Amino acid sequence: MQVIERDDVKKFLREVWNEDTLTVLIRTHLHAEAKLIRLFEKCLPNPKALNIDRMTFARKVELASALRLVTDSTVAQLLLLNKLRNRFAHKLDAEIAKADVDAFLKSFSPAFQERLKVGAAQAANLKKVIDEQSLLGLRLRVCLIATDAGLLGNVDANLELKTHAQSKNA
Repeated sequence: MQVIERDDVKKFLREVWNEDTLTVLIRTHLHAEAKLIRLFEKCLPNPKALNIDRMTFARKVELASALRLVTDSTVAQLLLLNKLRNRFAHKLDAEIAKADVDAFLKSFSPAFQERLKVGAAQAANLKKVIDEQSLLGLRLRVCLIATDAGLLGNVDANLELKTHAQSKNA
């Protein structure tokens, strides 16, 4: 049972690399919300009883956390994404700050943070070619892709558990 189609993943990656920061944040937020909704639809016995479409993004993340459908780090990343998306959606002059990217980085496992540091060291050479804001945008995109991949991993793991439990009960 596959909830997230390969084409959805391809579309997301294309959007993250080809759009401006505002569009990337909004699209990442939309993709994350769609994954949460699909996760609820597949894992809850009666998801319509909750009227999920009327819930805020933060409430959906809280529900996924309460049901243990996502990891604590994924919750932290999704809430950071929501905070950034809201800032960009409500402030005309919003920009990505180093603190935003650093907060995202801190939400990942130490092993992943190490890998990102290596990539950041290599990206330091890019400073000669692109400005600091563009470099922050690049780092943010890497964090957003990792957040999406983590959420996708949560979806896949929960569907495997549900499928296994259903086959055991059959």
